[in-house]
Amino acid sequence: MPFFTSVDCPLLKEPIQAHCAIPPKVLERLAALELRTLGDLLFHWPIRYENKTQIFPLADVYPGLVSQFQGQIERLDHPRTARQRLRFVFADDRAALPVVFYHVFPSMVARCVPGTWVRCFGEIREDNGGLFLAHPEIQFLSSNEAPVSEALTPVYPMTQGVSQQILKKLIQRAITLVGDWFRTTNDPIRQFPAIPSSIPGYNLGFVHALHYIHMPPPDTDVEAMMTRQHPAYQRLIFEELCAFHYILSAQRTNARTFPAKPLHVSPGAKKTLADHFGYVLTGAQQKAVEDILEDLTQPVPMNRLLQGDVGSGKTIVAAFAALAAVETGLQVALMAPTEVLAVQLHERFSHWFAAFGKTVVLLQGGMTAKRKTAVLAQLASGEAAVAIGTHALFQDGVDFADLGLVIIDEQHRFGVEQRLKLVQKSKDFLPHRLFMTATPIPRTLAMTYYGDMPCSVLNERPAHRKPIQTSLVPSERRADVIERLKSFCQTGQQVYWVCALIEESEHIRAQAAEQTFELLQKMAPECRFALLHGRQSSKQKISVLQDFKDRKFDVLVATSVVEVGVDVPNANLMVIENAERLGLSQCHQLRGRVGRGSEAAYCVLLYQHPCSDVAKQRLSVLKATEDGFKIAEEDLTLRGAGDILGVRQTGVCAFKVADLQRDYRLLPQCRDWLVGQPFGPVEAQSTWLAAWLETEGAYYHA
Repeated sequence: MPFFTSVDCPLLKEPIQAHCAIPPKVLERLAALELRTLGDLLFHWPIRYENKTQIFPLADVYPGLVSQFQGQIERLDHPRTARQRLRFVFADDRAALPVVFYHVFPSMVARCVPGTWVRCFGEIREDNGGLFLAHPEIQFLSSNEAPVSEALTPVYPMTQGVSQQILKKLIQRAITLVGDWFRTTNDPIRQFPAIPSSIPGYNLGFVHALHYIHMPPPDTDVEAMMTRQHPAYQRLIFEELCAFHYILSAQRTNARTFPAKPLHVSPGAKKTLADHFGYVLTGAQQKAVEDILEDLTQPVPMNRLLQGDVGSGKTIVAAFAALAAVETGLQVALMAPTEVLAVQLHERFSHWFAAFGKTVVLLQGGMTAKRKTAVLAQLASGEAAVAIGTHALFQDGVDFADLGLVIIDEQHRFGVEQRLKLVQKSKDFLPHRLFMTATPIPRTLAMTYYGDMPCSVLNERPAHRKPIQTSLVPSERRADVIERLKSFCQTGQQVYWVCALIEESEHIRAQAAEQTFELLQKMAPECRFALLHGRQSSKQKISVLQDFKDRKFDVLVATSVVEVGVDVPNANLMVIENAERLGLSQCHQLRGRVGRGSEAAYCVLLYQHPCSDVAKQRLSVLKATEDGFKIAEEDLTLRGAGDILGVRQTGVCAFKVADLQRDYRLLPQCRDWLVGQPFGPVEAQSTWLAAWLETEGAYYHA
């Protein structure tokens, strides 16, 4: 992620070897650290600092002290040959101290001559012989008056073959080059406007902040540096978040210049579809439908996010959007993250759209060649109005006659290129796009990653669904839970029993699905059990789920493969094994598999002792609330932004210094401050910005 002040500085993109004489082998090792350009060097942050600005007196040392010491070698004890132990005693004007090196080269031994002045940095340790300095960094001096460092010494992440000394020299060289460029260039620089005075470090320049981080003065608050709360870091963090917001907004403004076909749906068609659902839409659903249908009437592509809690009815809202496309004579592509969910969506949409005489097809990876050929022909000819599938939808050879709308369910589970490939199936114009997620996104994160993208929120439970009662039960009381399972089966209701693993593991202490399946069969022989896990083929999984839905089984023992999209209205008890091992959102999603009918529903969170403090917090949050939006806020604090959004898998560009989990409180200030700033239109920005929009910025087209 770029910084505003660095956008027009070409040096940041130039290779290191263009300005520094470096052997090819060292360049290869630098590349292993993702260090290829001067900009990479500038944003290679220290992992800690060492204070080498003072000399600590040898008379005052104590065990555990890490500091810098200076003295004159008095004598060598047991000097040995290469790569063996070396011990000498050195002294200042008040005391003497032994120094131990565990592995040395002959050249090192040769330099350890009595009378030589040395400066050592390391840790004081203690053994039966007393205090000593253990394997320190050593510097041989010409006299006892050699100057000490004027700044704290940064310690960087490194790899074999690249020393700290090499990294420091390269980074200092990069800072000097970039600083000189900003001071001497005659080219116009689009300077970053004044940062709000409420932001620490608002008065620091870009290069000044970098200099402070890489060469901080001795009185620097090191803890603030390490937590990135220091003004030098805060100034860069704020700028980076602002740059992200700005480029995101520019990208979306740019996307609106592309044409799309307006979509319309008649009131009669809307009523016909609504009659299929069997209940009145919630207020949130009605509002979302109205907003989406209004967007679809525009000649520019809709780009809307539909987020809602578990069971809030997102699929129904998506059906109205799809209806607008097919009523206009265009096609719809609905991409789901799993084949199990794709099959269920195909079943629903086929039922709903039969009243309109529209063909809904399912495209799967495991289809027979004959069936796949037939489906592809239906899509290419336009006979199929709606195509539902997983990754198979964007593969080569899949052609649409007139694709007008793309719906992506659980959009964060797909990568950038995957979404782009599906969008590019449209001809001559961009399709409208509706992104859906059942994982509510905290407001601050939505502001960052979705910017000004219109967002519809479903935060109401359909009236016929009752609250789910959640209880925490230690694994020692498993027998009680099994008795409860039996009572549910006796009344004709069904049960999910979810495990973290498929089979037993020696390394992970968690109940396995196969083991649990066998145990439950023995302890509840009167119940009918089925087993579902990720190693089964798609055909097996779909068959098991259909049989469970058809009530051929009472209890489904499964892994988290049932997390998304599984809809069995008769299942009213969810048991989650090792709930302490799962994230908040995942547990909440699993809990949402029950309570989808009109009966009371229950969720039992089975946990094992001992639980970590974080696990205890997660469990208490789940017991206290069913509100997915509150849970998402807690999840942000406990897990981090990347896990919630799926950005670690989906290719969202990484920040250089900002961290959403740590810095999300700055996001509203960034957004508010950017409003009205005179940055100019996208076309007026640098060539670099245009290139970014075509590469990293392509994510936001998708």
